[in-house]
Amino acid sequence: MPANEFGNSVRYLEVLNQLDVIHETYTSETSRSAFGSKGSCTFALWCNNPYVQAGSFDTHSAADLNRFLNLCTDYDVNTVVLFIDSAGVSLKDPKNGMEGVAQSIKMIHHINVQPDRKTVSIIGDTRGCFGGALLIASACQYQIADANARIGVSGPQVIESITQVSRHAYADVYSAQYRLNNSEISHILTDQNLLRLVSELPPLQLNTSFLQALINSLPCGQESEVDPIGFDQQVIDLAALKETAASFLNTPKASACLKGNAEQPFAFENEAKGFSRYLKALAATMRYRVESGMQIEINVTTRGSGATFIAFSMMGSTLEIAPDATVTALPQAAIDRILANTPSGAKPL
Repeated sequence: MPANEFGNSVRYLEVLNQLDVIHETYTSETSRSAFGSKGSCTFALWCNNPYVQAGSFDTHSAADLNRFLNLCTDYDVNTVVLFIDSAGVSLKDPKNGMEGVAQSIKMIHHINVQPDRKTVSIIGDTRGCFGGALLIASACQYQIADANARIGVSGPQVIESITQVSRHAYADVYSAQYRLNNSEISHILTDQNLLRLVSELPPLQLNTSFLQALINSLPCGQESEVDPIGFDQQVIDLAALKETAASFLNTPKASACLKGNAEQPFAFENEAKGFSRYLKALAATMRYRVESGMQIEINVTTRGSGATFIAFSMMGSTLEIAPDATVTALPQAAIDRILANTPSGAKPL
């Protein structure tokens, strides 16, 4: 399929052409975007190109999205729609890719805390949605996926290369239907008019009630009444992610200084149990507390990796990384293996 005919591009243009007024449009090598209105509602649309570096987020593509999100805030847009089709953070530019993804998540949640604002991600099927891209999609209030999209925090090739566990028994875990059943996405695309579907979705403001319901829905772990303590060179499981999110929501403290040595737990079992929901809950809760005035200082003294590092260590008010600390998108052995087999340098994180 030519680069201008991928599924999300067609959907983007269909929505754009149904708007009453198109105010501005922007185009770059990695994405296109537009601002318009339908009746009294203003819309902002952004669509990345999955044929450029597999849609991965690096210095340039992340900057494109963050410029767009800045304009959404400046223009006080009612509805933001992100058409995302991406393998995740670029393995050739991981530092800037991770920083860019973290900034996108922060900006989406800045919109989410406002009343009567709506954020929606549309997940395509060319690359699917993995790693940092899934964190961005999950930060939106709604996730609508192509029925053929592949979705996950850590892609099957990544986990297989790290754990030596065969991916074949977990093939269905990455399907859109599985993720819908797991409540990691909210809808699967049908023949229904997409603009009408998006317009009919009620806004889900990011607030205490929303977060409490989200955390309560996570099956692993217990509610925590203790103050958040962060992660420091420990194995992070799903229960720990839930308990940390709950502790941020419940703490009466106005500030916290935490160790941020969060390393990604790579396991097919985590993907099967809805890993992205736990990361979503943690990132959203931290950003809500920061947006509400809490000062969260994160210190990285040794190391961190993956989407877990983005969803925790990069979601505070400030981040300090020690000069000798090591932060990576993936373990180096996995990066070497994947880049050796991938000329574009982008595989699911």
